[in-house]
Amino acid sequence: MKCDWRNEVRVECFTRADLVPPTMFGEAAWDALLALYADEHNELTLDGLSGLVGVPAPSLQKSLVGLERQRLVRGELDHDSGKIRAVLTPSGQHLLQKHLSATNALQARHREPP
Repeated sequence: MKCDWRNEVRVECFTRADLVPPTMFGEAAWDALLALYADEHNELTLDGLSGLVGVPAPSLQKSLVGLERQRLVRGELDHDSGKIRAVLTPSGQHLLQKHLSATNALQARHREPP
């Protein structure tokens, strides 16, 4: 799609990589961040997260390690099941809130009549 960057900015003009630099996250990592953001009660197991993201657990774990290095997620032990869950850190929560606010603002501008 061709966009006239000088006169208008439309949501369709942006790809995910434009809004979040591609060197920051791979697709599985980005999808995991979104799934964890939506999991307000931290109920997702790694298997459940893997199913939502659509990648095998070993691949997801590699993505989670990268996100953990960036301090966006952390592992947390579920004492009832003895399983580890990935949860967003406050930094990860803040990053997603900022990103989603920015994209909501772009969408709102897109819907406004000229």
